[in-house]
Amino acid sequence: MLVLCPYQMTTTRIMNNDYQNTKPQKIRFHVTAGAENIDLIDDLIGHLAKSKDYEVTFHKIKQRGRTPLVDLHKELTERGGDRQS
Repeated sequence: MLVLCPYQMTTTRIMNNDYQNTKPQKIRFHVTAGAENIDLIDDLIGHLAKSKDYEVTFHKIKQRGRTPLVDLHKELTERGGDRQS
């Protein structure tokens, strides 16, 4: 038996109908891998950004302590400035 709360249904309906996103969308990646694999992932994310018309707005690669692991932090932001409302 499925019971729906009227409050939840109203809130969902309001969010779907009244909410309009006018800011550019962002995608953030946090990847941990070996140095060779980080280079491959970095290239892959770069190609994704180009193909989907995003730009790289944050990029950081850092070795994790005295380990062979490397952390990649990358953020892509939708191009074209503000969206039309």
